[in-house]
Amino acid sequence: MKYRFIVEGMTCSVCSSAVEKVTLRVEGVRQAAVNLSAKTLYCECEKKTNPEDIIKKIEAAGFSATLLGESAPQKTENEERRTLCRLFVSVAFLLPLMYLSMGEMLSLPLPAFLSVKHAPLNAALFQFFLCLCVLILNRVFFVRGVAAVRRKSANMDTLVSLGALAAVLYSVYSTVLYCLSPESGLGVLYFDGAAMILTLVTLGKHLEQRAKQKTSGALTALQSLFVERVCVLRGEQEVEVTAQEVAAGDLVVIRPGERLAVDGVVERGQSSLDTSAVTGESLPRDVTQGDAVVSGSINLVGVLYVRASRSAGESTLSQMIALVEEAGVSRAPVARLADRVAAVFVPSVCAIALLTVLLWLLFGFAAEQAIGFGISVLVVSCPCALGLATPVAITAALGRCASRGVLVREAAVFERFDCDTFVFDKTGTLTVGAPSVTDVFALCDREEFLTLAASVEQESEHPLGRAVCRFAEVARREVQDFRAVFGKGVRARLDGEVLLGGSAAFLKENGVDTALLEEQTQSARDRGKTVLYFSLGARLLGALALSDSKKDGAPVAVDRLKEAGREVVMLTGDHASAARAIATECHIDTVLSEVLPQNKEAEIRRLQKAGQRVCMVGDGVNDAAALSAADVAISVGSGTDLAQNCADIILLSGDLKQIPSLFVYARRVRRIVKENLFWAFFYNVLMIPLAAGALYVPFGLVLNPMIASACMSLSSLFVVTNALRLYRGKENL
Repeated sequence: MKYRFIVEGMTCSVCSSAVEKVTLRVEGVRQAAVNLSAKTLYCECEKKTNPEDIIKKIEAAGFSATLLGESAPQKTENEERRTLCRLFVSVAFLLPLMYLSMGEMLSLPLPAFLSVKHAPLNAALFQFFLCLCVLILNRVFFVRGVAAVRRKSANMDTLVSLGALAAVLYSVYSTVLYCLSPESGLGVLYFDGAAMILTLVTLGKHLEQRAKQKTSGALTALQSLFVERVCVLRGEQEVEVTAQEVAAGDLVVIRPGERLAVDGVVERGQSSLDTSAVTGESLPRDVTQGDAVVSGSINLVGVLYVRASRSAGESTLSQMIALVEEAGVSRAPVARLADRVAAVFVPSVCAIALLTVLLWLLFGFAAEQAIGFGISVLVVSCPCALGLATPVAITAALGRCASRGVLVREAAVFERFDCDTFVFDKTGTLTVGAPSVTDVFALCDREEFLTLAASVEQESEHPLGRAVCRFAEVARREVQDFRAVFGKGVRARLDGEVLLGGSAAFLKENGVDTALLEEQTQSARDRGKTVLYFSLGARLLGALALSDSKKDGAPVAVDRLKEAGREVVMLTGDHASAARAIATECHIDTVLSEVLPQNKEAEIRRLQKAGQRVCMVGDGVNDAAALSAADVAISVGSGTDLAQNCADIILLSGDLKQIPSLFVYARRVRRIVKENLFWAFFYNVLMIPLAAGALYVPFGLVLNPMIASACMSLSSLFVVTNALRLYRGKENL
């Protein structure tokens, strides 16, 4: 069983690791993974496991969890509204507090009974009251911070709450000393600093939430494609049911403007479908009886009656969303390094803060100054930036790819996709996967020849026969006694004469000489094409050359990969002449032909042993062994069997031009992840010594705790907004 939960209260990778650990302690849970950016937990459990047990365990650890369903998105929205409300009310208390604490310093008018000069105790108590209001409003930091300490995994909330609490306690201490000994005067108060720390961190969290929503916007857009209610034909009556009630075999009615809820096959009607949201294709696709359609598409013109091939929960759209979500919780190798650093980060910062206070006291500085440095160290450090550096970038990249009809199975693919050799399968990958007529050799009137060829092939089930009928858009004549001769051709009778279609050997067996066309068709055969001959009685009518034509985007994709300095290889089981013909059309220089399916994997291994990083591009199912052996595997299948597809990357549209674009985009993803990690490490390495007072003695520079908290919030915000660049730019998908 697989469950998904929305988990509130996670702020950094320390939190996400804690959630994973407590979840794995629940009996029956085999696997647990958190997507920090999406605040989602994914669990794989035994059937006996109750999701309520998981929720209780998570809540006992200081977080809140909801089984993903109708209430989860609403809960997330409520959480965001509460954060915004908390921010506004905190600012309402903070402004008068700042006025009171800094008014005299800035020569602002201030009532005498609230002036530190004239009524120190009144001023201290009133500031304490305003600060206490802000503390109560933002008590969530203290609740989470204490919970983190209890589970022995201190996080950002621990640092913030410690910093604010230290500021308040020292200020209370100063006030109590003044009450006991008024003649000594009122010491330095940090009530304004504590309130400012909490308010700025809340502001940073709100901005961070808004930015993170954008990074997962494409996934949200995919989820919005789900249709809640559909119309099903039961007998002769149309019945409206929920999408979850639709089963395989049901006949679904889709009117113009409606979105398809399930995958299926058109049984009646014809229309145009907008599939851009699912496959990324911009142009509408015309469909008619017998055509397969996928969920998430919009019906543009006529009424369609679609026979469902699977339920809504097993549809292409559902599988797409599941793949993107599962990829979001996977860990890139570079992210694991950041997680290990974050795990020891908070205890280290606490130790540095304590050491900072002790050292300044030993050097003879005043207690309020030493404590100020310690508070700055606590609130300036940012484990959030470390924890978010990779997840937000990966979430943004996965969402962007999904919106373009490209599904990436795991985060590590972006790191591995630095291949120097691209190996392409031929049939169905570089070619359309279906034969089509390329040359016509007519010994009589062309239209008459095509009419007779289509007439004899019209009852054929063979792909070549169907290709002839598709090509010959002419009226067909009725034939009698149709018969298909396996491996040779077809025969029928027309007006008492025998009408034949098939190989040269088949016609010769029936007394028809094909020598008149042998020379003309030789060049087609040399290029690997299949030639069908047709005759009526003893008279040779002509011949048609057929081949599996290249995809339109194949030469462009190959050229762009070669321009990027990558080697391109064709690997196929087809015979040499056919392979070489397609390779020439696609501008591929290296061809490995007549390779049996079981030997394709060995060819991939051979290239890898030569020191090359190999990307294999195939159909996702038939090339399973070769795809599994490659460093990166790309499937250009139809996208309707995503669960069985073993590729790392799935191109739903089958557009090969996306491969070089994705190659460049993956490089951009790697660069932005490195930028985020560099910033997260650089920021902490630079700011912690600065907050500890490293520049105070030589230059007199001090990092005020309020400024330190603002820097901490901006650090996380920088990491998230930098990831948003993956939605823009010339290197985008």
